This record gives sequence, C-alpha cells and structure tokens, in this order.
Amino acid sequence: MSDLNFQLQLAGQDMVDFAPVIPRQSIRMGDQGIRTIVQVVDGNGMAVNIRAATVRKIKLLKPDGTTYDATGLLLSNGVDGKMYFTSTSLIPPFGQVGEWQIQAKITVGGVTQSTQWANFTVGPNIDSN
Repeated sequence: MSDLNFQLQLAGQDMVDFAPVIPRQSIRMGDQGIRTIVQVVDGNGMAVNIRAATVRKIKLLKPDGTTYDATGLLLSNGVDGKMYFTSTSLIPPFGQVGEWQIQAKITVGGVTQSTQWANFTVGPNIDSN
C-alpha cells in the first residue's frame, strides 16, 4: 500500500528543512490502508530514539478543526525515531477533503514533548463529486 512520510522536529531552530523524502504529501478522501509514518528528529535533524517511549502518539487535525490521536507503533526498533499507524475503516479513513495537519507526541523518561506540525492534503475522488 501507500505511505505518507513525515520527518518532524522536536525542538531547535524553527522550521529547519530536513529535505523529507517526498516534500508534499497527499492522499484521496476515504483512502484506507495508508501507512502514515512519522520520524521524530531533534534540533539537528538526528533521529530521536523512541524505543523506550511510554507514549507515542500521531495527532491529526482535520480541516473542520476536530482532532484524532492514533497510537504510534514502532516501524522498526525505535532507534530510528520512526512510528506509524495505518488507516482503516475504524482509524480515520481520511473522510474530509482539505488541508490536514499532523504532529507527533512522545514521552521518554517521564518527559513529554511534541514535534512541529506538518501539512498534507486530502483530495476528492471522481466518484465523490
């Protein structure tokens, strides 16, 4: 299936460009089976080890202002800072057209931090017109 890929910074200089694999992310309304991958990085663009994180959340802000928190599953062993969730009919099937935002939140060693936000687009399908 398809992936959305984001590299999100915890702290440091504002809006540092780490040249993500795919600069602009987009999917279609109602898409399921989309794996949304977030790599958490520090202020220098280095992966944050999230293996021992007691909280791993991928937070979504929908175009209408409502939010959804998905539990972030480790993509590998967590040393690479990568977590993901996969959209299904129960986990947001991206049912709103428009600009969405995404953010990661982690708790490591009792310290909770959130990343910067990133945007992606959910576009309409031909059959939704």
